[in-house]
Amino acid sequence: MTKKATGQRKSMVTGILVGLTVGYAITFYYLAIQTKTCSPINTVASPNWFHGFWDRFLACRQINELGDTLGGAFAPIAFLWLAGTVFIQSQELAAQRQELDETQDVMREQLEVARQQVEETKASTALFRKQTEILEREQLSRDQADANDQFDEMVENFLVFVGQEGSFSFSASEWEERPTPGLAGDHKTVRVFGGARTYTIFPSSRFGDLADLAQLVRENLIAATKSIKTRNLEIDQDTWDERLWIEIREQLDELQSMSGRLSSKHQILMGRYRLQPLLIEMNSLRTAAQFSKSG
Repeated sequence: MTKKATGQRKSMVTGILVGLTVGYAITFYYLAIQTKTCSPINTVASPNWFHGFWDRFLACRQINELGDTLGGAFAPIAFLWLAGTVFIQSQELAAQRQELDETQDVMREQLEVARQQVEETKASTALFRKQTEILEREQLSRDQADANDQFDEMVENFLVFVGQEGSFSFSASEWEERPTPGLAGDHKTVRVFGGARTYTIFPSSRFGDLADLAQLVRENLIAATKSIKTRNLEIDQDTWDERLWIEIREQLDELQSMSGRLSSKHQILMGRYRLQPLLIEMNSLRTAAQFSKSG
């Protein structure tokens, strides 16, 4: 029930109560004048209707009669208005309950809409996350493909470089300290040349597979390092090309640094090359090397 309908019903009930009250007052007046009068009929009453009514019909009554008369006259009116007031209030309470129910319905609908919005937001977030993951995977695939192409080109260039100008070898001499008797028992030692050897680390031949080249170079490095350490060899500095050694080392470092950018397939391929052990063996040889000037 709307506020407008409640107001209309309230006005209608009030009108009915007023009409009943007026009708009851008329009925009471009619009944009152049918009773005995306080003065003879020919007595002139007060010109005021209320005083005239009082003087003629009520003034001669005993106090208890007057109280009963007035109580009997106004009690039904009071009860009538009390009942009407209760009815009006019940209608207003019913309207309030209906408004509360409607408000709760609206709140439930709003809550349901909010839940739907939350679900839609979650779905949109999940879709956005999935799209982001797809884009990231696509971008990663493109980056890995570019890195794979770059790595393959670098491997090819390195093989060409080693085959054309990257041959690396050096000579090492073996010296032996021998004592020589001197005067008055003064013994001295002299260095006696024990021979020279040439060690080839990177061959001059062209290799088609970096794995084969790396395997051969590791074996050459291990053999040269062991020989230098056990036989105390000195490398002829004039036969050691430090610039070429650094350039080869830098190219291998650059190839190894691309490991994290490659696809899983190319990472397996790099595992076959075993570049990290190769770089470790190069460090071992460079650390063990002792140089001497030729001539």
